[in-house]
Amino acid sequence: MFPEIGARPIAEVEPPELLAAMRKVEKRGALEIAKRLRQTVGQVFRYGIVTGRATRDPSVDLKGALKASGRQAHHKAMPREDLPEFLR
Repeated sequence: MFPEIGARPIAEVEPPELLAAMRKVEKRGALEIAKRLRQTVGQVFRYGIVTGRATRDPSVDLKGALKASGRQAHHKAMPREDLPEFLR
């Protein structure tokens, strides 16, 4: 986020700026990284609120704005009788 936001005061950062930076990560196909980035930015803003550097957390406004990472496909359960062969 630093290259996008720079060394500006945290109180000046607005949700559209955060979303634009996160969309760049999302366009690379790194959906999980974009999600984690929003979480980390939220932590930074919450710290800024506690220390008096910010009055609100604009990352909260972005909830649901990023693409979902999709549903994981899991293998179906292995039959119990196949387990010994699998473990060998």
